[in-house]
Amino acid sequence: MAVFEHLFKPLDLGPLRLRNRVMMSTHGPRLAGRRYEQYIEARARGGVALLGVNCGAGVGHYPMGPGRFMREYAREWDAVLPSPVTKEGIAFFDETLIPGMRAQADAAHRGGAFCMGQIHHAGSARHSENLQPTVSSSDIPDEYDRQVPRPLEVDEIAELLVAYGHGARRIREAGMDGVEVHAAHGYLIQQFLSPFNNQRTDRYGGRFDNRIRFLEEILEAIGTAVPGFPIGMTITMDEMVEGGLGVEEMQQVAKRIEDRLIYFNVRGGTYTGMRGGLKIPYVAPWYIPAGPSVPGAAALKEVVDTPVSVVQRITDPAFADRLIGEGLVDFVGMTRALIADPEWANKARDGAAEDIKVCIVTNDCHYPGRAISCTVNPDAGREDEMAIVPAETSRHVAVVGGGPAGMEAARVASIRGHRTVLYERAAELGGQIGIIGRRNPHRPEFTSHVEYQERQLRKAGVDIRLGVAVSEEMLAESNPDVVIVATGSHHYVPEAPGMESERVVSAIEVLEGAEVGQNVIVVGGIEDHAPPGMIAEYLADQGKNVEVVTELMTLGSGLEPSTLNVLTKRLLERNVVISTLLAVKKLEDNILTLVNTFTGEETRIEEIDTVVLACGSRAETGLEAAIKGRFAETHVIGDCLAPRRMVHAVLEGARVSRMV
Repeated sequence: MAVFEHLFKPLDLGPLRLRNRVMMSTHGPRLAGRRYEQYIEARARGGVALLGVNCGAGVGHYPMGPGRFMREYAREWDAVLPSPVTKEGIAFFDETLIPGMRAQADAAHRGGAFCMGQIHHAGSARHSENLQPTVSSSDIPDEYDRQVPRPLEVDEIAELLVAYGHGARRIREAGMDGVEVHAAHGYLIQQFLSPFNNQRTDRYGGRFDNRIRFLEEILEAIGTAVPGFPIGMTITMDEMVEGGLGVEEMQQVAKRIEDRLIYFNVRGGTYTGMRGGLKIPYVAPWYIPAGPSVPGAAALKEVVDTPVSVVQRITDPAFADRLIGEGLVDFVGMTRALIADPEWANKARDGAAEDIKVCIVTNDCHYPGRAISCTVNPDAGREDEMAIVPAETSRHVAVVGGGPAGMEAARVASIRGHRTVLYERAAELGGQIGIIGRRNPHRPEFTSHVEYQERQLRKAGVDIRLGVAVSEEMLAESNPDVVIVATGSHHYVPEAPGMESERVVSAIEVLEGAEVGQNVIVVGGIEDHAPPGMIAEYLADQGKNVEVVTELMTLGSGLEPSTLNVLTKRLLERNVVISTLLAVKKLEDNILTLVNTFTGEETRIEEIDTVVLACGSRAETGLEAAIKGRFAETHVIGDCLAPRRMVHAVLEGARVSRMV
């Protein structure tokens, strides 16, 4: 039983005495009302000491900038509030947020945690369109959003400072325990601090004392609005761009302001990692090693007395404990680790670290435009819906297929009290993710997750039967009350002449050991996610000459943006050729003919040794068709219902097992 002696010592942050050194760092799960409150409370009850809350109380509601734009925007609220602006001319409609923020604070406090409400302004890095201009220190576009911002005028900066003060006031009135100022990730405050971004010639630009002025005045405005209210701050220590903020200058920034703060929270990167070229995205994909911001946090701790936290890819309690024990940081922040398992802290504290459901870094939680989802934890953001309730009657449940959907369905069904048998025709659990995890050195998290699920299945009492190909007759003989079909999918073969050639293999067959020649074409088809790029990288790492062709305008267009960027960069570094808008027409001997999906123009690639298919899959429907109507209750889930992603499969396994 591991004992984490440093991780679970109390810590004083100003007037707040934390019960341990674990913080849920501020993030935007895109949840509202009761769903967000339940999400917060689950993690507070799970043992974290401090939560950062994306409460909407800051200045992000003024992305068009203050001044005349703010006043015009405020007029739209005349029908909602009798006084749409404060005496200073600041839009007042955010007062309507206070009751919701108070409910969020109450949720954290019910779980025994403190909470910090974050104030944030994205500046030119808005990441969403609202038909208003972006603003910044200068007219330097954000490399992801690409909109040319309007430089803030001095009188507008003054009004914006008042908005920061009102944001802090609302946070205090809502009963939160402090305010966190967001000064990281290339957002507005960093846009003023950075000599790369700030090219002003007035008192807010140029030399260090001018570039820090905006941040210092924000802290003064907050101190005036809410005297004595605790303030924390999120910062980035190194922009990783020539002419930008580096560690030494950020050490100066921190020393200048630390007496006003109760903590620094160090996080690196920008939204997609684009900052003078591709660097580290702040939601670091699976290729980024654990703790990429640790060196910056350690450098900060060398020069300040204020407690320092670090965030980014910290999932292992032993690693977190070591960071604190070695004096590199005072506490640790986590986001995805706590999305994956809200009980992370309690399990680590109680010696049950092996039962922590570890984030596998697919970044489905960071997918644009939808509420939070987690590949390994379908409960995230659905805490009420996914409560596990004991079954009224214990039934015999047969789950056919030991991939992600089947494993989750069997686990929950057994926890609910059903007599559950899980059949898998292979010798090991995991389905395709098991194969990928065992053979692709860049995805060890898949193997760890399958091993975790197998432990949980056995603890739940599931009868696991490996190497069993289930037939209709076998099921009829065992006579289950419920059959859950989770037989997955098989690889798709394009309907083109020559695809039956011995030169053609699937990506999974490659991972299982199929022979591949030196000159390789990876066919991506309309698969818009990771498989084409992942297998191309796998083969390039073996020294193959690889070209990947896709029918889409961009390889991997359905991937979460930061993952897509990093994967694309890795392919280019390995000299993988990426060819878009090309569909397979035919393969003759060693010549592959492709056709442009827009123009119909043909292209020939010669001297091909192997064609690798990574162009999607089709549902494995044989068992479903054979048993249709034979059993009182049958459910079909995962890829055999419709081939999609792991996040969909696990969610369906979780839902169906709560229904039976």
